[in-house]
Amino acid sequence: MIKAVLYLITLFCIGVSPIFSGEESFKTRLLYIRHGEVPGNDPNPATYIYTGSGTDTSLTEKGRIQADACAKRICNLQDCGVVERIVAIYASDLKRAKETAQPIAKKLGLDIQLQPALREIHWGAADGELVQTMTEQWGAIEQEIKERYPERKARWDYLPVFKDAETYNALLSRSQTALKNIAESHKGETVLIIGHGRVLKTLIAEARNSEEKIPYPTNCGIAEFTYSPDKGLNFVKILEESPPIYE
Repeated sequence: MIKAVLYLITLFCIGVSPIFSGEESFKTRLLYIRHGEVPGNDPNPATYIYTGSGTDTSLTEKGRIQADACAKRICNLQDCGVVERIVAIYASDLKRAKETAQPIAKKLGLDIQLQPALREIHWGAADGELVQTMTEQWGAIEQEIKERYPERKARWDYLPVFKDAETYNALLSRSQTALKNIAESHKGETVLIIGHGRVLKTLIAEARNSEEKIPYPTNCGIAEFTYSPDKGLNFVKILEESPPIYE
């Protein structure tokens, strides 16, 4: 017993982490970063819009500052050992995700691997429209669906209600498949994903099996997931300096 303890202490002192189980060696750590601010992200009713995959705008000046700060934070987390060495960066191919990924990739010396499957939800007729206006027009129909289908996964086949919108279940399936494929290419490693807010909400709600008080990162906030072949995708926590939004 004493020899085993001394062996573990020696490993930690020389910077080698022992593998305690086969499961841990196959578990992938996914750090999912929500992109920086774009026009319409500010929740002011006069300007707050649905920014989906059909709204491909660049970061605001504030968003670029957020991205630069996020790059420094990621490096600090890696340097102090809070996260393991990051081996790859994947991003949605929408401008706001690519522009958020660029300073991070530069700091880490990694290429950005773009994947359309990581895009934001397609809001259909609501894309680019004011949230307040669309709520006034479609809110009653949405409430009717929620009452008709109290079970979350059942109503996700009918939400969002906007014409030509991608359903939450379709978004979930697309996003889970994308993250699974990335994770299985990096077994036992840590990777960054730069993506979108509604994708994050959907993944977290599914992992927690609840839409109540979803911990939701602010722009350039970081959500931690793990993936293993036997347990699938698991939401761990929000890694964020400022408190997450709960919606």
